[in-house]
Amino acid sequence: MSPYVRRQSAATVTTQTTGVVTPPSFLTMSQAQTFHALVCPWTYSHERIRAILDASGITVLRQANPSEIVDFIATARTLPKVIITSIESGGLAIASTLRTVSETAHKFDVPPMLLFDHTGELASARAALRMKVADYLCLSLPDHVLIERLQEQVLRIGFSDASPSNFANLQDPQITATTSDGQIHWDASIAAIYSGGTWLQLSPVEWRLFEMLLQHRGETVPSFNLISGPLGRSAETATTSSLLRLHLSRLRAKMEEHKLTGINIVTVRSRGYKLI
Repeated sequence: MSPYVRRQSAATVTTQTTGVVTPPSFLTMSQAQTFHALVCPWTYSHERIRAILDASGITVLRQANPSEIVDFIATARTLPKVIITSIESGGLAIASTLRTVSETAHKFDVPPMLLFDHTGELASARAALRMKVADYLCLSLPDHVLIERLQEQVLRIGFSDASPSNFANLQDPQITATTSDGQIHWDASIAAIYSGGTWLQLSPVEWRLFEMLLQHRGETVPSFNLISGPLGRSAETATTSSLLRLHLSRLRAKMEEHKLTGINIVTVRSRGYKLI
């Protein structure tokens, strides 16, 4: 018997234009508010990125050069919901600066960052994930995969709105699992896990990895299944395997940081990964 139960409230709706499956709450949220973003001009000048952002329901609040972003965030009366940049426009340097400022400055709120990458080099992915960007989006992925991940970020960021206390308002988690230490609840529409009185937010990739492993809890899930499913890659290569390890490492670190006990991800050498 499956270790989790998905409730009927987790029904999904298919967007006809893109074929992307999204929770009904995305349609409600996109109608209720405008999701504003701060975007680097070079990134937004890329025709494909601009089309993906438009299809995801993201509106550009302002374009700002890398050197202007910190000053803008420090002085703006209305913060953007998200910062969108790319490796090619100095995204890693921006992420590093904003992370340093947020850790040292008093009451300096930094919106989540979404980082595009044209090359998909492993070093870039590793650096981006270590900078704790909200999501690393490689343009080698198909448009519908990128749009779906951005839509999920709209849901998650729009719901939390920089206020973790908002998660306490959720009364009906969509999925429930039992561990040795009690129950874990999570809601697919915001990619968040609830356990021990706190909510743990995950990136779209981390969410899919966790969900697939939990669905097959106690079983070894082949690496290829995790690469082709949650990561959206077509082949298991040295690069995609390393990328999988990076995402799983960040997921494990988040679980440990939030003391998500009674459940662990273990590596089954030369085969895959298992949730126990």
